[in-house]
Amino acid sequence: MKFRPLIAILLSGALAQATFAQRVDKPLVQTEIEAVRLKVQNDGENAYFLFSEEVLLTATNMRVECDQLEVFATRQAEDDGQVGKFGAIRQIIASGNVRIEQAERTATCQKAVVQPNQERIVLSGSPVVEQPGGRVTTFNPEDEIILDRGNGKISIDTKGPRKLRLTSTAIRDLGFEQELPVPTPPEDEAEEETEAEEEPAKQAVPEEAEE
Repeated sequence: MKFRPLIAILLSGALAQATFAQRVDKPLVQTEIEAVRLKVQNDGENAYFLFSEEVLLTATNMRVECDQLEVFATRQAEDDGQVGKFGAIRQIIASGNVRIEQAERTATCQKAVVQPNQERIVLSGSPVVEQPGGRVTTFNPEDEIILDRGNGKISIDTKGPRKLRLTSTAIRDLGFEQELPVPTPPEDEAEEETEAEEEPAKQAVPEEAEE
C-alpha cells in the first residue's frame, strides 16, 4: 500500500523524541510509525495521533507491534511564519495484542503505556516479560508490570486478590484412626460420675417420709 510508507515519512521527524533516555550511549534511531489508518487532532498546543490496523513502531532500542497506537505530543509555536512543528512526546499508548521487543527483553500484553519523561513502560492485560534474568508474569490479568528504566528495576502493581504459598517441614498424621477402639474414661472416673448422679435423688426425699 502507498498509504503506509507515507505515514512513516510524515511522522518520523515529529516523533523522534519518543525514545527513552539511554543509560549507555547508543546510536539514536529516528522513531517511525507505520499503520493502515491514521487520525490526527491538534488544538494549537497539543497534538494527538491515532494509528490503527497493523501498527508498527520502531525507535531507539524498541520495536512495538499492536492493533492500535495513540500518541500524545506537544506542538511548538510558529516561528517566522513557519508552520508549527510537533514537539516532545508526552505519552504513547499501545493496545490490542501488544508485543514489545528490546535488546534485553521481550514483553507481551494487551495494553502498554510508554512514558518517555518518566523513562518507564506500564504493561497491563495479562502482561509477560522475558529477559536474560528469567520470566516475569502475574497471577491476575489485572496486575501491572512496570518497566522502570529511570530507577533501574521491574515491579508488579497488584490490582486484585493474590494466592500465597508456603512450603515447610512435614507434621505427623493427626487424623482419627478408625481401627482403634473408642476411648472410654477410667473406672474411677466412671464411679464418681455414677455417685454424682445418685446424690440428687437422695436429697429429693421429703423429711416426713423418713418418720
